[in-house]
Parts: sequence; structure tokens; C-alpha cells
Amino acid sequence: MALNIFWTGNAKRQLKNIFEYYKENASLELASKLTKSLVKRTLLLKAHPEIGVSEPLLKSYKIIYWVNKKKSRIDISDVFDARQNPIKLKK
Repeated sequence: MALNIFWTGNAKRQLKNIFEYYKENASLELASKLTKSLVKRTLLLKAHPEIGVSEPLLKSYKIIYWVNKKKSRIDISDVFDARQNPIKLKK
């Protein structure tokens, strides 16, 4: 059974921040391509919620999630830029 994907407010904000950063510092096209790629990768979790670490696919970003069995969904709680200090992730 495939689970639904739920983006928390924090995860949505992080995705928006990534988009805005690349829009301002690179291009609208790159910002759009990168954020769409991040969202697309989360869709793999629907059928394979225990897929685990997929860092090689995303290289610079970690998608932090957990399987919310009570609500039959995957909760995306954060999108973390892996080039940052990992201490920031403890928020």
C-alpha cells in the first residue's frame, strides 16, 4: 500500500528558501529544476518508505522524514542542505 506524502510547514519553508536562494544567486530555471527534483525524490518514498539514505541521488540535500503509520503517510519534516554545519539540523 502506497502512503501519502505530507510536507510539514518547516519542510515547505526550507524548500521555498532553497528555491529563493537559487533564483537570486543562479537562475529561475535552476531554482525550479532543483526544487522539482527534490519533490520528485520524495515520491519514491510512497512505494518504498524504508528506502533510507538517498544522499548520492541528491548530493547536497538530505530529506528528513518519518513514516507516520498512525496517519498512513510519510511526513517530510525538513530539507537540509548537507553543506551546512550538521549542528543546525538539531533544531
